[in-house]
Amino acid sequence: MAGHNLKILLVEDSKAIRADLLATLVKYGADVTQAENGAAGWLLLQDLKRNNKKLPDVIISDINMPEMSGLQLLEKVRNDSSCKKLPFIILTSNKEELLKMTALCLDVTAFYIKPPNTAQLYTQLDKLRA
Repeated sequence: MAGHNLKILLVEDSKAIRADLLATLVKYGADVTQAENGAAGWLLLQDLKRNNKKLPDVIISDINMPEMSGLQLLEKVRNDSSCKKLPFIILTSNKEELLKMTALCLDVTAFYIKPPNTAQLYTQLDKLRA
Protein backbone atom coordinates (compact mmCIF):
# COMPACT_ATOMS: atom_id res chain seq x y z
CA MET A 1 0.00 0.00 0.00
CA ALA A 2 1.16 3.49 -0.84
CA GLY A 3 0.41 4.97 2.56
CA HIS A 4 1.94 2.24 4.68
CA ASN A 5 3.22 3.77 7.93
CA LEU A 6 1.80 7.23 7.13
CA LYS A 7 0.41 8.49 10.44
CA ILE A 8 -2.67 10.69 10.04
CA LEU A 9 -4.61 12.66 12.63
CA LEU A 10 -8.19 12.85 11.35
CA VAL A 11 -10.24 15.63 12.98
CA GLU A 12 -13.95 15.54 12.09
CA ASP A 13 -17.06 16.05 14.23
CA SER A 14 -19.49 14.04 12.09
CA LYS A 15 -19.32 10.35 13.03
CA ALA A 16 -20.60 9.28 9.60
CA ILE A 17 -18.12 11.41 7.65
CA ARG A 18 -15.30 10.41 10.00
CA ALA A 19 -16.15 6.73 9.40
CA ASP A 20 -16.14 7.24 5.59
CA LEU A 21 -12.82 9.11 5.69
CA LEU A 22 -11.34 6.51 8.03
CA ALA A 23 -12.26 3.75 5.57
CA THR A 24 -10.71 5.73 2.69
CA LEU A 25 -7.50 6.40 4.62
CA VAL A 26 -7.19 2.83 5.90
CA LYS A 27 -7.66 1.59 2.33
CA TYR A 28 -4.77 3.89 1.40
CA GLY A 29 -2.73 2.10 4.04
CA ALA A 30 -2.47 4.87 6.63
CA ASP A 31 -2.37 4.56 10.41
CA VAL A 32 -5.21 6.88 11.50
CA THR A 33 -5.88 8.48 14.88
CA GLN A 34 -9.24 10.21 15.23
CA ALA A 35 -10.48 13.27 17.10
CA GLU A 36 -14.06 14.54 17.19
CA ASN A 37 -13.19 18.25 17.08
CA GLY A 38 -10.28 20.69 16.99
CA ALA A 39 -9.97 20.85 20.79
CA ALA A 40 -9.68 17.05 21.03
CA GLY A 41 -7.17 17.05 18.16
CA TRP A 42 -5.06 19.72 19.87
CA LEU A 43 -5.10 17.78 23.16
CA LEU A 44 -3.99 14.66 21.29
CA LEU A 45 -1.05 16.54 19.75
CA GLN A 46 -0.07 17.96 23.14
CA ASP A 47 -0.25 14.50 24.71
CA LEU A 48 2.01 13.05 22.00
CA LYS A 49 4.55 15.85 22.56
CA ARG A 50 4.41 15.52 26.34
CA ASN A 51 5.08 11.77 26.09
CA ASN A 52 7.82 12.17 23.46
CA LYS A 53 5.80 10.17 20.93
CA LYS A 54 5.88 10.60 17.17
CA LEU A 55 3.62 13.34 15.86
CA PRO A 56 1.35 12.49 12.92
CA ASP A 57 2.78 12.90 9.44
CA VAL A 58 -0.30 14.87 8.39
CA ILE A 59 -3.45 16.36 9.91
CA ILE A 60 -6.73 16.16 7.99
CA SER A 61 -9.42 18.38 9.49
CA ASP A 62 -12.92 19.66 8.94
CA ILE A 63 -13.45 23.40 9.46
CA ASN A 64 -16.85 23.74 11.17
CA MET A 65 -16.71 21.89 14.49
CA PRO A 66 -17.80 22.59 18.06
CA GLU A 67 -15.31 23.67 20.73
CA MET A 68 -12.50 24.48 18.26
CA SER A 69 -12.80 24.89 14.50
CA GLY A 70 -10.36 23.45 11.99
CA LEU A 71 -9.05 26.95 11.27
CA GLN A 72 -8.40 27.52 14.99
CA LEU A 73 -6.60 24.17 15.13
CA LEU A 74 -4.56 25.09 12.05
CA GLU A 75 -3.58 28.40 13.67
CA LYS A 76 -2.51 26.65 16.90
CA VAL A 77 -0.47 24.10 14.93
CA ARG A 78 1.26 26.80 12.88
CA ASN A 79 2.08 28.78 16.05
CA ASP A 80 3.60 25.77 17.85
CA SER A 81 7.31 25.35 17.17
CA SER A 82 7.23 21.55 17.32
CA CYS A 83 4.15 21.19 15.06
CA LYS A 84 4.35 24.17 12.71
CA LYS A 85 5.75 22.21 9.75
CA LEU A 86 3.10 19.45 9.91
CA PRO A 87 1.20 19.13 6.64
CA PHE A 88 -2.41 20.18 7.25
CA ILE A 89 -5.26 19.32 4.89
CA ILE A 90 -8.68 20.96 5.24
CA LEU A 91 -11.77 19.04 4.12
CA THR A 92 -14.99 21.04 4.33
CA SER A 93 -18.49 21.19 2.91
CA ASN A 94 -18.41 24.99 3.23
CA LYS A 95 -17.65 26.55 -0.16
CA GLU A 96 -17.23 30.07 1.22
CA GLU A 97 -14.18 31.62 -0.45
CA LEU A 98 -13.25 33.60 2.68
CA LEU A 99 -12.66 30.35 4.60
CA LYS A 100 -10.35 29.09 1.88
CA MET A 101 -8.46 32.38 1.82
CA THR A 102 -8.13 32.32 5.62
CA ALA A 103 -6.79 28.76 5.48
CA LEU A 104 -4.28 29.76 2.79
CA CYS A 105 -3.13 32.70 4.93
CA LEU A 106 -2.56 30.21 7.77
CA ASP A 107 -0.38 28.11 5.45
CA VAL A 108 -2.74 25.19 4.88
CA THR A 109 -1.15 22.44 2.78
CA ALA A 110 -4.30 21.60 0.80
CA PHE A 111 -7.99 22.54 0.82
CA TYR A 112 -10.72 20.23 -0.50
CA ILE A 113 -14.51 20.42 -0.63
CA LYS A 114 -16.26 17.33 0.77
CA PRO A 115 -16.57 14.70 -0.31
CA PRO A 116 -12.98 14.68 -1.49
CA ASN A 117 -12.04 13.02 -4.73
CA THR A 118 -10.30 9.89 -3.43
CA ALA A 119 -7.70 9.88 -6.21
CA GLN A 120 -6.84 13.55 -5.53
CA LEU A 121 -6.57 12.90 -1.80
CA TYR A 122 -4.32 9.88 -2.37
CA THR A 123 -2.15 11.91 -4.77
CA GLN A 124 -1.83 14.67 -2.16
CA LEU A 125 -0.85 12.12 0.50
CA ASP A 126 1.69 10.57 -1.90
CA LYS A 127 3.26 14.03 -2.39
CA LEU A 128 3.59 14.45 1.37
CA ARG A 129 5.40 11.12 1.62
CA ALA A 130 7.93 12.06 -1.10
